[in-house]
Amino acid sequence: MPKNKKPRRKFDPKKHSRQFNYGLTAVEASELLDKFVTLELKAESALIFGKCTDQEIADLMDFLQWGKIALPSRTWYKESERAEALKVVIKAAWAIKDVMVRGFDTSHYVCTSQEISDIRAGMDIVGPLMRRSIKECPHRTEKEWRVMIKYSRGKDCYVDIGQILADLERV
Repeated sequence: MPKNKKPRRKFDPKKHSRQFNYGLTAVEASELLDKFVTLELKAESALIFGKCTDQEIADLMDFLQWGKIALPSRTWYKESERAEALKVVIKAAWAIKDVMVRGFDTSHYVCTSQEISDIRAGMDIVGPLMRRSIKECPHRTEKEWRVMIKYSRGKDCYVDIGQILADLERV
């Protein structure tokens, strides 16, 4: 007879199951790439005429913000190339912010020629980075995306690169 008088509990698989997230699935990766390709086309064509919607402008900002987080953690670039690319992406993000501020009230986003060239230059850097990242390191790309959402939609305006890298290790 057992010494413990308590009855055994029935095994509950939901309690013991763990969800492991090993990066983007093939479907998620293809959807993300498709979305990004359409955003590149919008940056090239519709943004000139002021025909982008609120959601498309927000998505452009999200991808540029992701690029700001992804660039410092990539070893594919030399240090000088990485610094120059980061300056261009930051300039593009500021240009999108200026367009968003002007267009909030009317939902009509019109860019100046300098803003269009800055945004295109930023998308030219983030585009190949996104494609290569999804192919070579999808799990890291997903972690960077989560950190970007945390900081871009949070209250912290300025974040140190060391803080971002530490958050990427924790996510």
